[in-house]
Amino acid sequence: MRFCLVTQHHLCNNPRLVKEADTLTAAGHDVRVVWLDARADLRARDDELLATRRWRATPVAAERVGLRGQIGWLWDGVRREAARRMHDAGLRIRRLAEESLERRPRALERAVRAAPADVVVAHTLGALPPAARAARALGARVVFDAEDLHVGELPDDAAHAGARARVAEVERYYLPRCDRVVASSDGIADALRQAYGLVRPRVVLNAFALPPLRSDGAARSGEPARLYWFSQVVGPDRGIQTALDAMALLGDGTEIYLRGEARPELMRELRSHATALGLDERVHLLPIVSPDELPALSAQFDVGLALETGSSENRALCVTNKLLTYLAAGLAVAATDTPGQRGVMEQAPAAGFLFPAGDAVALAAGLRALVSDPARLASAKQASRAAAEQRFSWEHERERLLEALTNWAE
Repeated sequence: MRFCLVTQHHLCNNPRLVKEADTLTAAGHDVRVVWLDARADLRARDDELLATRRWRATPVAAERVGLRGQIGWLWDGVRREAARRMHDAGLRIRRLAEESLERRPRALERAVRAAPADVVVAHTLGALPPAARAARALGARVVFDAEDLHVGELPDDAAHAGARARVAEVERYYLPRCDRVVASSDGIADALRQAYGLVRPRVVLNAFALPPLRSDGAARSGEPARLYWFSQVVGPDRGIQTALDAMALLGDGTEIYLRGEARPELMRELRSHATALGLDERVHLLPIVSPDELPALSAQFDVGLALETGSSENRALCVTNKLLTYLAAGLAVAATDTPGQRGVMEQAPAAGFLFPAGDAVALAAGLRALVSDPARLASAKQASRAAAEQRFSWEHERERLLEALTNWAE
């Protein structure tokens, strides 16, 4: 079958799409990926990723460079803002809701329509309308991969009512018209089914392939336990301050490694907090790496921190790739007790522990039980890896993906 996968994000920031493209290609399908090429620094990482891929890539230029790029960027911003204002003012036309969310929609649609496809898969909500229009023109099926509950990313308050209405209007129109919807967690699948009367979306967890086990990942007696957290961005409201507070309560038994892109002002804030707690020498910032490298590099640490705050409905229901990466890498897991993470940890109870978001005392207590007992820490790490081998890895999820995207006999 011929597949076209579409996203508004750079490839290096969309590992789920990359895994899907790789899986479909390995299964013998013809795969093309269309995405917005908006940042030169991310383009270099995309190029590195593409160097080892066998699927075709179609970038859509969206960088704010040169006269044409400047004009395109300006027009795109004006168009989206005008659509937002008109929709919020009461002109509740679906097309305005779409325009407020889409980036370079016509260019994306043209790029999708440039080659035949049997199935078009949209990976971001803003990419769904142009992908659906292109699929209709090509006579192709359209699938939406809901990695997030998009309406649930926004607070349910008066200040965000307009934005939530626009997102809901796009979801309400397009999701029932998709030939299939795939979700990244059971909670997101259930929420979409209930909100829009869908057949329950197929669930494909955002897991990673199992990396080789590393000898340096074993717990080391007498040395500080290595706590680990990663994301694309090191920023506020990520639970990192809670982790630092917990470390201060533990004394000298831990150090923390943070991987991600950090704006200088945010790192100054974190450093200031760490210094005030006496932790400055035990907080380490690591560079962003390719998603291909992430699971193997994660295996050198001891405890993975899945610190979702549950501050939005989406964050409460999602199963993050960091939690699944920790399992694949064989790390003990300290996870906040959100519905999405609870559903995973209940199936791997020996791999770590749950604690209430924001509760540094509870986090410190759970960490102390692990790091003060090398045998218990080693056992938790072994249980984590076993859970990934038995259920929570891409080796399992890729079969669910292929079933969802290629079995159209129903």
